[in-house]
Amino acid sequence: MISTILQHGEFTGFDVSMTAKSLMAFAIGLPAFMLVKVLASAFYSTQDIKTPVKIAITAVISNIFLDFILIFPLAHAGLALATSLATTLNASFLFYILCKRKIFIPQPGWFKYILQLGFANIIMAIMLLFTSGEIARWLTWDNKQRVLHLFPILIAAVIIYMTCLFITGIRWRNFKFK
Repeated sequence: MISTILQHGEFTGFDVSMTAKSLMAFAIGLPAFMLVKVLASAFYSTQDIKTPVKIAITAVISNIFLDFILIFPLAHAGLALATSLATTLNASFLFYILCKRKIFIPQPGWFKYILQLGFANIIMAIMLLFTSGEIARWLTWDNKQRVLHLFPILIAAVIIYMTCLFITGIRWRNFKFK
């Protein structure tokens, strides 16, 4: 996708490769990035501003520590990975304290739901890994070839994901759109 969207003009194949490494590292923390916003809001709704700030300071310190550790073996992707790991730590602490204080009580079925989503994501990721091909090919194709190759892969990914959700018991009615 990076090659298809960005590789033109001054953005070279090398830039695509470097961006892909950073994006993979950031993708690890994607759920945590979203959760921090939601979980911190739960504290704010109880007029507790100090707890998320203290946890955020801990996360920033851990991010700096992880930056120093990961930058040498992984270069710029190490910085992205450090940010993802620190944000995961932040979200984990927020979640733990919310549960400990009984501000948030996970409802029955949440663990099963997370497993169902996880299964669908893993199967889709495996399919994408095997169907995307070598990056060298993407870098040599023109944009039309990239789009023609990417479009069916993305359609297949959606079908695989939805099929996996259906197999695990999730139906459209389970999604509450408001």
